[in-house]
Amino acid sequence: MACRGLVCLGLSLVFISSSMTVSAYAARPLELEIKASFLYHFTQFLQWPSSKLSDNTEPMRICLMAPDYFSDIFEQMIQGKTQGGHSFLTVRNPSPKNVQGCHLIFFDQGYSSQWSHIRQLLGTEAILTVGETDGFLHSGGMIQFFLEMQKFRFAINPEVIKARDLVVSSKLLRLAKIVTNPP
Repeated sequence: MACRGLVCLGLSLVFISSSMTVSAYAARPLELEIKASFLYHFTQFLQWPSSKLSDNTEPMRICLMAPDYFSDIFEQMIQGKTQGGHSFLTVRNPSPKNVQGCHLIFFDQGYSSQWSHIRQLLGTEAILTVGETDGFLHSGGMIQFFLEMQKFRFAINPEVIKARDLVVSSKLLRLAKIVTNPP
């Protein structure tokens, strides 16, 4: 997973953006753009098993348990982009019976109540789960957004990612707060 050209530039920009101070009043659009950018870049630094993402004709399904305005921002961000030759398909607020077709599921804070039910449905599927509520990693999530000194950060539980047969790049791990052995 070598860092090449635009991917390196894009990753650099997203992590520079994540270091921007977030004002409590004017940050909402910036906050949403940063989260959308993180989600896109997470797909660039993870590998799914061939049983989950087989050939280049299959789109990468990004499921967003989030308000439409966030989904709109994310769809604009990924327009024309790919992940390893796979186009993106955004699925807005999928029903629980459809989540197993996702490759990544993001749980906006307003949708966090659905996490425990969907987590049970996912079982050991190779689906990257990203959330933003306190305790998300300790309840079996893989990546969690958080604010630290008014800067966006993310934490990763590499043990849960590995247990789901996903491979995370060491480059992404170096940028994350690592959480292991949750209680």
